Amino acid sequence: MSHLLPLLWAAGGTVGFALLFDCKLRDVPLAAVGAVLGWGIYSLALEAGSPKAAFFAAALVIGLWAEIVAVIVKRPASIYIVCAILPIVPGSGMYQTMLESVNGNLPGSLQAGFETLMAAGAIAAGLAVSSAISRLLSLSSLGRRLRLRWRTPRRPQSPGQDGRDPGRGQRGADGRPGAVGLGAPDGQRAADLPPGPRRDPPPGGRSGGQPVDSAQRK
Repeated sequence: MSHLLPLLWAAGGTVGFALLFDCKLRDVPLAAVGAVLGWGIYSLALEAGSPKAAFFAAALVIGLWAEIVAVIVKRPASIYIVCAILPIVPGSGMYQTMLESVNGNLPGSLQAGFETLMAAGAIAAGLAVSSAISRLLSLSSLGRRLRLRWRTPRRPQSPGQDGRDPGRGQRGADGRPGAVGLGAPDGQRAADLPPGPRRDPPPGGRSGGQPVDSAQRK
């Protein structure tokens, strides 16, 4: 019962802050579960090691829990991180630092302030590592999908399957076959083809072919 009561207090405090931050009701239980996990890891690590390692481990677990839940429920992970991280925030260290400063105990104030900063740094490092792990996992899954898609053989397309007529473009503007560069046979261009029959201009100097009378010329 003595170990269960701090977990309940952590969950209750997280629920209160979640409601204060105007979170949705479906997000409140998930944030409370993250706070319970973080406080449980903090208590176990505090008994086994230093307080800095306990803060780091708790923040790491809370960050991973928030990232996993955010992927499942399609919500931002910061919602669960902000609410679930509050029970392990070193508020007592901040209060002790200010109290020693007001009492004039400079060495005690510096010591409490340094320990508080170390705890805050450990929490920030745990959250950063959890975010990096989630990003690496998502990038690895994305790379695996791309590799599988790249290795999948493509089916060969039959002539004319791309929507273009294979016989189109075989004639140029003068009606000769293969005058167009892209549609010429055997990759020939229009400049490489022999010239067509030369057409002489019509007699009379006009396009209609009618002779010009001398009276009209005057």
